[in-house]
Amino acid sequence: MDFTKKTIIIIICSVALYAVFLMFSDITLLVSKFQDFDISKFLFIIPLVVISYFIRALRWNYLLRNSQVRIGIKESIGIFFSGMAFGVTPAKIGEIVKAHILKKKHSQPISKTAPIVFVERYYDLVGIILILLIGMWFIELQKILIVTLFLIALMLMILSQQKTIFEKILRKTSTLPILKKYANSILLSYDTISSLLRPKIYVKCILYSIAAWSVESIAVFFIFNGFNVNLEIPVTAFIFTSSTLLGGISLVPGGMGVAEGGMMGLLLLNKIDYTTSLSAVLLVRLMTLWLSVIVGFIVLKFKI
Repeated sequence: MDFTKKTIIIIICSVALYAVFLMFSDITLLVSKFQDFDISKFLFIIPLVVISYFIRALRWNYLLRNSQVRIGIKESIGIFFSGMAFGVTPAKIGEIVKAHILKKKHSQPISKTAPIVFVERYYDLVGIILILLIGMWFIELQKILIVTLFLIALMLMILSQQKTIFEKILRKTSTLPILKKYANSILLSYDTISSLLRPKIYVKCILYSIAAWSVESIAVFFIFNGFNVNLEIPVTAFIFTSSTLLGGISLVPGGMGVAEGGMMGLLLLNKIDYTTSLSAVLLVRLMTLWLSVIVGFIVLKFKI
């Protein structure tokens, strides 16, 4: 598959990027930090990360059912996990492989199921923004920032319900190089997208998104805690989700470099030393990005 080749290239580039990070670090100190990590924290980290996968898988299954695609929850979750293999592609566009699997195994047209992947990204975006709002409130940032973020969240919600405006946005975004291949499917599938943004579905999917990102943020809290970085959960959630958001909107594959840099910067601002910050960021990315890619490729082997 074309996505597989591209993902392998991205993985190689990612290894090179991490090598650059390490070049500017004291390897002895870095190894020491990992040796001192409290491994008992993995008793919390791994289950929390896995739970976040299943919450997103349930959201995917819910969106499928509301698109009149009924394949059984076990099969649905399996296909969702397969898509995670391509989570390092720009804006996770590679997850559209789920639509190809549905076509191959269940004769579902791509034009019907591909839009679901874009709806997932939309709900992720709104969910992250809402979590950031909560985090901002607790870390007492200037209220103007909170109001601005709230207005952005409100605007996203309103725009999703305005067909004319939303179609114009789809038409504009579909010209991006990363989406050109799927431009026709996106533009012809507004009704599918619109049906998945109805108020009842909207509320439930936002709750799924908030739950998934919150659980993952708590996992990050335990990672930080394992390195003796004692930040409160709201602060941890803000650092993790804001960095992830920056990585996502950059359209850099997997947010590589952008997400890590954002997290590093925010940890340094919280007076965490460079080596500890780098150690924590590397483990966060391993558990919240690369673990899902590994699990995705394992499951994908049985789905294609």
